[in-house]
Amino acid sequence: MSGSMMARFSLATEYSYKSGDGGICIDTTWFNISAWEGDKINGISALQKGSKVHVIGRLRCQRYVDANGCDRQSWEVVASELNILED
Repeated sequence: MSGSMMARFSLATEYSYKSGDGGICIDTTWFNISAWEGDKINGISALQKGSKVHVIGRLRCQRYVDANGCDRQSWEVVASELNILED
C-alpha cells in the first residue's frame, strides 16, 4: 500500500425512539473509522469535518495494557467501501 492515502476519523450515528412517556430520545454512538484509498474507497482527500459518508467494513478489536497496567481494548471499523454522500 505504499503511496496510498489513509484516513482515520470518527463517525457519529443516531438512533431515535420514543420513550415510555412519549418523549423523543436520540441515542448517538461514535465509531472510529480507518480507510485506505483503493478500488472501493476513493476521494479520501475530499473528506471534511461534517461530511456525510456511507461506510461498509469490518470491526477490529485491539487489546493493550495502559500506563496503569490495566487491560484495555479499542474498536474500530476498517472500511472496505467508503462513499461521500451528497447533501
